[in-house]
Amino acid sequence: MAEKKEYEGSVADRLERLPFSKFHRNFLLMLTSGEWAESLMLLGNGAILALVASYFAIGGLLSEYALPAFFFVGEFVGSIFFGRLADRNGRKTVFLYNQLLFGGGMLIAGFMPSWWLLGVFVFIGGIGVGGEFPLVDSYGTEVFKGKQRGKRLAMIYTLAVTAAPLIVYLASLTGSMGYYSFRIPLWFMGVSGLVVWVIRLKLHESPRWLEIHGRYKEADKLMTDIE
Repeated sequence: MAEKKEYEGSVADRLERLPFSKFHRNFLLMLTSGEWAESLMLLGNGAILALVASYFAIGGLLSEYALPAFFFVGEFVGSIFFGRLADRNGRKTVFLYNQLLFGGGMLIAGFMPSWWLLGVFVFIGGIGVGGEFPLVDSYGTEVFKGKQRGKRLAMIYTLAVTAAPLIVYLASLTGSMGYYSFRIPLWFMGVSGLVVWVIRLKLHESPRWLEIHGRYKEADKLMTDIE
């Protein structure tokens, strides 16, 4: 039996009337933290590739595309899979699963004894990254007010790109450490992703998604709590 809508207007209207509050600040930080963690690999895979190619003595063209190929194919798969999952099962569900895949994939990759096994887990981590970026846009668009939306999303991506110089600097510090040269940066990525996963356990479902899927009581309760 379909739920009856017992409140006037729409969730979108109620969100548009909200002033910027602690809810918006925490939401902004939760989105930014995930973007930042996953940008470590998105923007730093070239630095990691150099260390992997050196340690495993990978030469020729393989030394140029081995790791990025695994990562970006995973990202492609993740963008398709998680996009559909987010529409069907909710935004929060995907935001938790994708960080587990990214964090777990990168953490395990750091223990692998060969470059191709490392690539398999980088592929898995890439699936998580593929689910993150488009969902940040859609979830952020659903929550932030129309007049603030562009500014908030721009802030998220601006802070996220600070991950690039950090991971490159970390790779420069570990580059002469042999066995640990690329492993420490990968472990750092993995731990960062898992920390974000823990932080996002407090993330609320999108009230607009709840309303669109006819879950009016949950949407109304959530909006009442926010208001």
